[in-house]
Amino acid sequence: MKKIDKLVLGSFLGLFVLTFCVAFFVLLMQFFLFNFSELIGKGLGVDIYLQLASYVGVWTTKQAFPLSVLLASIMALGNLGENHELTALRSAGIPILRILWPLCVFVLLLSGLAFFSNSYVVPRANLNALSLLSDLVKKKPSVAIKEGLFYDGIPGYSIKVDKKLEDKTKLEGIMIYDHTEKRGNVSLTMAKSGRIYTIKDEAYLVIELFNGHNYLEEAPKEATAEHPEPHAPYHYKPRSKARSWSLAWTH
Repeated sequence: MKKIDKLVLGSFLGLFVLTFCVAFFVLLMQFFLFNFSELIGKGLGVDIYLQLASYVGVWTTKQAFPLSVLLASIMALGNLGENHELTALRSAGIPILRILWPLCVFVLLLSGLAFFSNSYVVPRANLNALSLLSDLVKKKPSVAIKEGLFYDGIPGYSIKVDKKLEDKTKLEGIMIYDHTEKRGNVSLTMAKSGRIYTIKDEAYLVIELFNGHNYLEEAPKEATAEHPEPHAPYHYKPRSKARSWSLAWTH
């Protein structure tokens, strides 16, 4: 290898490794911050976090490689120009393509590695990461439900809980809107407490309610001869006391 190749590659490789590590760390932290509420404080072991980080880390390489090559190239050539090394090479009659030749060879080799990784390794790692997240939600159904916010991950229903206990299966202050008839918020189920778990090989999600009622908003009755004025436009009428309730779990 000639001295010019060592000079260019030496100034590029160090910056490439540095920018790749920074980009990799930022993209990995972005994933965990985006899923912070679903992963943190759920009683998961360290091995689960490490396994998920390994899968997501492989997936982030397809974004970290091009970003690190771009930044490292700009910084490396900028340093050569700032230290007048690029000017000295051009003054010696060396064409710019010859100066960039070692970088082109390195990028071509890196492109082949990235093509193999994106074609075979990244899809499998992405599938494993999504499968692991899905398993965490199935094994701990209340992971996706946040305190004080409505959760609409189950088609046709909107669920809100005031508090989730430490075991992540017992809930307090449950409110469930039934939207299966597509009439708006006309069917409401409220309970003081309940449990959430899965049955039949995690094919069904069961929400068992305690000390609650189901309310149905009735449409106004038509006016009659005895009652010329219609009743109040809408009112909630208690239908039944809630004990248990189950839904088919879908993704």
